[in-house]
Amino acid sequence: MAAGKGALAKTIYTFCGRIAIAVNPYERLPQLYSPQQVRALLWVLLWVLLFVLLLVLLVLLVVLLVLGLLFVLLLLFPPSLPRTPAP
Repeated sequence: MAAGKGALAKTIYTFCGRIAIAVNPYERLPQLYSPQQVRALLWVLLWVLLFVLLLVLLVLLVVLLVLGLLFVLLLLFPPSLPRTPAP
């Protein structure tokens, strides 16, 4: 009966027994996350996304630098092709 009272009071409750009790997924639980917690989680998400973006840009910069170095090396030291005798 204690679980039923929690459902009627619309509070989050737990019950350990032989029967599994689920929370109604269509019922709003406003006390689950406060606006301050949501704001803090959004800031964490923003910082993580910013970190990932900077990491991707850093990898792109390294790739461009390596490709630029290879291009300069090809200009300075062009590959010599083997000469074939004329028929």
